[in-house]
Amino acid sequence: MHQLCPKDESLTVAKAGRVPGKVKKNIRLARRTLNKYGGKNKPIWITEIGWPVENGAITPEPQPETHPRVSEVEQAKLLASVIPMIKGSASEFNIKNLFWYNVEDFGGSKWDGYCGLFTSSGQKRGSLAKFREQVE
Repeated sequence: MHQLCPKDESLTVAKAGRVPGKVKKNIRLARRTLNKYGGKNKPIWITEIGWPVENGAITPEPQPETHPRVSEVEQAKLLASVIPMIKGSASEFNIKNLFWYNVEDFGGSKWDGYCGLFTSSGQKRGSLAKFREQVE
């Protein structure tokens, strides 16, 4: 989903994709859409980028094409490859903000409860170290 946010005059890219190529493709599409409709100077905010870690509580696996479950190692690798790509594309696409979803798991039966850099019990995931490397 791409959302125009007239209040802050930005575009939120909520459908980021799984791998760097797909993420960049969606960012490029968002930029083209903005440019086409008079938003050439509007910045893009990438919100809620993250991948759910495999957990038996997620049933059934919803939206496997956009929110596939991954291992903790895969989550860390995806983070470590996508964030540098976004940072490297920031000036090209006028990307102003990037938000990870979510800092800590909150559980439940849906994919979004398991994207954290920490588990719901507070245990650090390998993706936390990769995240820190990218933002410091």
